[in-house]
Amino acid sequence: MGFTQRQIEKIKEGYFFVSEFKKMLETLRKKQLVVEENVIQEYKKFIDKFNTVISGFLEDFNESDYLDRSPRFDFEQIASGPYYRIDGLLIRAIKDLGVLKIKLDAEEISPLIPVKDFSFINNKNVRNIIERDYTWVNKCLAVEAWKPVIILAGGLIEALLLDSLLIVESRAKSSS
Repeated sequence: MGFTQRQIEKIKEGYFFVSEFKKMLETLRKKQLVVEENVIQEYKKFIDKFNTVISGFLEDFNESDYLDRSPRFDFEQIASGPYYRIDGLLIRAIKDLGVLKIKLDAEEISPLIPVKDFSFINNKNVRNIIERDYTWVNKCLAVEAWKPVIILAGGLIEALLLDSLLIVESRAKSSS
């Protein structure tokens, strides 16, 4: 699935937000087992806003899945409102990070790889090969792997020529 530039930015923002949320929970977990409702409300708002930009991307946030139902002996805590289990929230954050990471990797969203539109390539199979190899050429350039760059660039030129020849296949076959 291709994403718009706005969606890509939202995915990157989401990855950062969830990473920071996870770090905060890990810090809190050293001192306590539960968090208050205000922490949960911020994460819920984030999920709702995120899913308005990219519909159904992250699983809806159901607060009751994380409620701490263990009995409390501190009457002050009971009066102040519901509490939510940090461990369950950490698992949710890790899961959300995984979803975001997979999408970022699948779309090969990287500042190192310039976006190039190959929609002018007529043959879909050839276009897929060109797009894949173009991504790898840029990855190899980034790490200065020159031999693969040369081989892949040669393959890209071949694929571009092949697509041109397939457009005028009969003329290409009849030429000497």
